[in-house]
Amino acid sequence: MNSTIIEVDIYMQSILLVTGADAEVISYLNKKIKIPKDLLKNDINEQFGGSTLFLNNGLVICWVREECPKPHNIELLHELDHACDNILRNVGIDHVEGTDEVYSYLKSFVQKKVFVELEKFTKKKKKGKTNASVRKTKDKLLVA
Repeated sequence: MNSTIIEVDIYMQSILLVTGADAEVISYLNKKIKIPKDLLKNDINEQFGGSTLFLNNGLVICWVREECPKPHNIELLHELDHACDNILRNVGIDHVEGTDEVYSYLKSFVQKKVFVELEKFTKKKKKGKTNASVRKTKDKLLVA
């Protein structure tokens, strides 16, 4: 299992990217963010290759089952699309004809940051390690 925070500073939002097997991810999110396991099981289970959860504090969680997904992984790209849409809606930018560029730029920005993190996941896997620690904005992960 791997996890990392993707900061979207311009909108003061964060994406928690978590990859790995359902049960391990559910346990991790329950422990780190205090989300009830029963609630997580609705979105993180064998029926899906990925899922995006939107928390009341603005944190977006993107989960992809594949532990070290490639940048072209369709589930990853799909979930990042949901995350970006939610971030912009949270700051009052609806996806309409005049905001296409804003959406496109944000998606490109987030994808580039995620691709850098995926390289780190792959390097750690080759070394036999996983990255299950959330760094930088741990305080944002404490959800009541």
